[in-house]
Amino acid sequence: MAEISGYIDSCMAYLKRQYRVLSVYTIIMFAVLTFVPGLGLNTALCFVMSALFSVLAGFIRMKGATKANVRTTDAAQRGVREALNIAFTGGSLLGLSVVGMELL
Repeated sequence: MAEISGYIDSCMAYLKRQYRVLSVYTIIMFAVLTFVPGLGLNTALCFVMSALFSVLAGFIRMKGATKANVRTTDAAQRGVREALNIAFTGGSLLGLSVVGMELL
């Protein structure tokens, strides 16, 4: 379990690297959308807000999934039923939070 929880740092480093590359794309698309006739600044701002919510959802999901895996591993030592319950609850909560943020 300590080994699994240690992977949180490497997962977060992966996300930071991925989002660094995507931030360049977001800035370029913001500029393009701002100056496209018929779209304008409102569309560009909505694009940036959706990108920020996506980043936030990714961080929450990565941290939550790793912690849920640790809890599931701990519960598996006590029985399959408890482990499945924790895994299902963790997955559904993470999924609903991501969907909720993306809807915003």
